[in-house]
Amino acid sequence: MIAQAKPSARWPRGRLPVVLLVAVSATSLAGQSPDEGAAATDAGWFDLDQLLAAKVYSVSRREQVAFEVPAAVHVIQGEDLARFGARSFAEALRLAPGTFVGRMNSHRYAVSIRGFADEFANKLLVMQDGRSLYTPHFSGTFWDVQDTFLDDIDQIEVVRGPGGAAWGVNAVNGVVNVLTKSAEKTQGLLVTGGGGTEEMALGGVRYGGRAGEHTYYRVFGQAFQRGDTKLANGESAHDEWYQARGGFRVDSAQGDANRFRMLGEYYAGEEDQLIFSGPDMIEVSGGHVIGGWQHDFSPDSLLDVQAYYDGYRRSSGQGISDADQFSLALDHSFLLGEQHRLNWGVDYRAHADSLVTPPQLVYAPTERTLQFLSIFAQDEWALIDELKLTMGVKAEHNDFTGWEPLPNLRFAWTPTERQTVWTGVSRAARIPSRTDDNQTVFLPGFEARPNTELPTEQLWAYEAGYRARFGEDVTLDAAVFLNQYDNLRTIESSFIAAPPTFVTLRDSKMTGQGYGGELALLWQATKWWRWQGAYSYLELDLATANGSTDTTSTRQSGNSPQQQVMIRSWLDFSAHLRLDAAWRWVDDLPSLNVPAYNSLDVRLAWEPTAGLWLSVVGQNLLAEQHPEFRSSPFLPISSEIQRGVYAKLAWEF
Repeated sequence: MIAQAKPSARWPRGRLPVVLLVAVSATSLAGQSPDEGAAATDAGWFDLDQLLAAKVYSVSRREQVAFEVPAAVHVIQGEDLARFGARSFAEALRLAPGTFVGRMNSHRYAVSIRGFADEFANKLLVMQDGRSLYTPHFSGTFWDVQDTFLDDIDQIEVVRGPGGAAWGVNAVNGVVNVLTKSAEKTQGLLVTGGGGTEEMALGGVRYGGRAGEHTYYRVFGQAFQRGDTKLANGESAHDEWYQARGGFRVDSAQGDANRFRMLGEYYAGEEDQLIFSGPDMIEVSGGHVIGGWQHDFSPDSLLDVQAYYDGYRRSSGQGISDADQFSLALDHSFLLGEQHRLNWGVDYRAHADSLVTPPQLVYAPTERTLQFLSIFAQDEWALIDELKLTMGVKAEHNDFTGWEPLPNLRFAWTPTERQTVWTGVSRAARIPSRTDDNQTVFLPGFEARPNTELPTEQLWAYEAGYRARFGEDVTLDAAVFLNQYDNLRTIESSFIAAPPTFVTLRDSKMTGQGYGGELALLWQATKWWRWQGAYSYLELDLATANGSTDTTSTRQSGNSPQQQVMIRSWLDFSAHLRLDAAWRWVDDLPSLNVPAYNSLDVRLAWEPTAGLWLSVVGQNLLAEQHPEFRSSPFLPISSEIQRGVYAKLAWEF
């Protein structure tokens, strides 16, 4: 029922795929005019009150005002993606304080929060509309296939710190949840297109319509092609790629108490890459379908049920990976008396995969089905009007380590409407992955073995924060943290004389401590000009236990920048002319021989007629030519930071 074959991802190079034509045809057949209140492709004329009233869902699995939540959370508004020229989820996360995004080539990224940056980073849980994008293959995210029609994104919620009590294992250092707009907010026709230096071609079309009085829908299709970047020796990195994607969403209200949603996407593409044996190609394809139902028992009692199927296929010279995932979740939130806001829920997820690899990389078993079952409960207790205590716990069972308890305790004090002081302590866990548990590497004179007895990586996190609004124009958001890690992965080595073989074994003989903080300041200089400054600091110390032979794993402490600085500017010259800029300074990565660098992204947008926006985006304009992130300090060549310019048209009518 779970496993099924995936179609090939071979599209003809240089052509817009059929999925775009399907979407265009769908808009023509729909035959409905857009609503008068169709959302603009660019937002202007800022409202600080509206920003501070933004709500988040990802902290406690229920809607809360972001200014008041007892956690370090930042909301990236959907319009920010357009105004700063973001082309993908990964690039968009650069707009969140304390988040590191290092690009390795045109389609490979290292994304992390509060340390442990790596292409296969395993301490960050990423979701889209509540659908987990995490793969048990390596306990991380395939960033190259995480995408959607970016104009349909409502907001991206970035939680810095553990989210285990709400979302379970692997939500260790942070949670990212991409939330898309309801179909009701995306009525009418929107066409986009453009191209440039590295962004060789991009195009998309979306249509939103109405079926009956309370049912709304949208369909979209998009495609892009990006060119090769360069290596340190000036040669091509052979990382050109293209991808096409199509999708839909339907939202329907039946009476005042019931709301239904269904959404889905399918994607396919090809990515060039260099491996040790030479040029190679990755073929990717996949899709998902989500169905959800919300029911209001009363104004203070809400039930949400969601199920989804998600499948993908990746094929290259390094093997073929097929995976299918099914999930069912139930959440119920209600008031108990006047002081307690309770929410509880259950989750079930099944993940079936098939990993067919060359003889040098062996997974045993090749096929495996993993099951996850959890139950959680949380109580937000209003001790007094200004002080709230949040107590929660999630118990999750997995096939690697059994039951994992994930408790959470937080206080939020709001002495005035303009201030929030919060603190929290919580436990998070990272369970073993398929690679940890089942992969053996065979090379001449070398063998890397798995370990089926690995314990859970554990984090105890201690956090505190302060938010305030000063006058009518300035807001401050500050957070500090202390993270205590245990059972971190190590690579223990030995030597076998006959035949002469160097053998490594995965183990868990490393501990660590991370501490630091993030600071964000927002200044509404005028109605038409807004500034934001952000600073983050991270100190990560790792140590192996006595008797460990691992001499390299502690180098992970230098894979993330100790300091990052960002300054952003939103400027509306008029309702029809806008200039946006974002400057970043990123500290060096000493373990990977990557120096510190500056980067400047600039976007100029002009609306010559109603609904038609023409924009020019310059990316990495100040960056020096060196890698943002390297997979290893020992590789002699690496892809460079690329300065690029592209133009884009967005026409909504």
